[in-house]
Formats: sequence, C-alpha cells, structure tokens
Amino acid sequence: MALVTEPLDSRAPERLFTLVADFKGGDPLAPVSVVVPSTYAGLDLRHDLGCLGSTNVHFLVLSRLAELLGAPYLAAQGRRPLTPLVEAAAVRVVASEAGGPLEPVRQHPALNRTLQSTFRELRHAAEAELTALAVQGGLRSEVVRLYRLFREHTDPKYYDDESTDRTIG
Repeated sequence: MALVTEPLDSRAPERLFTLVADFKGGDPLAPVSVVVPSTYAGLDLRHDLGCLGSTNVHFLVLSRLAELLGAPYLAAQGRRPLTPLVEAAAVRVVASEAGGPLEPVRQHPALNRTLQSTFRELRHAAEAELTALAVQGGLRSEVVRLYRLFREHTDPKYYDDESTDRTIG
C-alpha cells in the first residue's frame, strides 16, 4: 500500500494514469484502489482513465475506506452498519413513544422524517450539549429524550458514520 497525494487539476488524469500503470507493474488487470475527494470526482476520473485504457481501478471516498478498514473490528464486536432502513425503523419505534408536545403527531410520517434528520445532526453533539438542550424543557427536552432512546436502540448493535471511540472502542 502506498499513499500518493496529487492536486485535482486538469493534469490529474494523466498523472493518475501514470501512477496506476506504475502500481499495476505491467499487469493491466492488476487491481488498484484510488481514494477520491467525492463520488463525482471518482466518476470523472474513472471516465478519464477508461478513455486512456486503464482497467480494474476501484475508486472510493475516504469515508468508505474508513468503513472498510474498521468493519472487521466492529464485526468482531457483533456490530453491524446502521443502514437507512434500520435507522428509519428505529426512528419509527422511538416516534411512537413521543410525549409532551409531540404526542399529538407521533404517528405522522413527517415526524419520523424530521426526527431522523434531527437525530443525524445530534450525533455530532457531546453529552454535555445534549443535557444543555434537555434542561430547556418543552420540545427540546422531548427531542433529546427521544434521541437518547434512539441511541439505546441502535448503539449496542449498530455503528454509523458518526460512531466514535466511545461507542466502538
């Protein structure tokens, strides 16, 4: 494995083609992986490399590389990725337990979508920040309660892009 960084400019496809050819070592079917800044950059570079005649080059974004490197460790702990389907199901279960200002709308699909989006944002919050929101009472307190309930349903079994070493290590 080697790490080579290159600026993404108009000459990048030619430089990448040369690097890929070097890594293939004369075997045109040898696999090579390239980490790209975005899916769209990968698609563009894949097209360019294909036009230049390169094959068996895999493009992936950094988050996917991190998942591939960390997945065996997490699988050994019995944890699985939190897929969108599992996430939506967990949000639905939690939303059905909504109380306070959310109780009248707890069965409404819009609440599920809103909570799912909110929970994704709250994944970035530290516990102290969640507590500060919760003590404000009302809607904020209920959303934090539901978020913590969501984490109870998902944290022991699943991991996501925001899992930190306090949940995976």
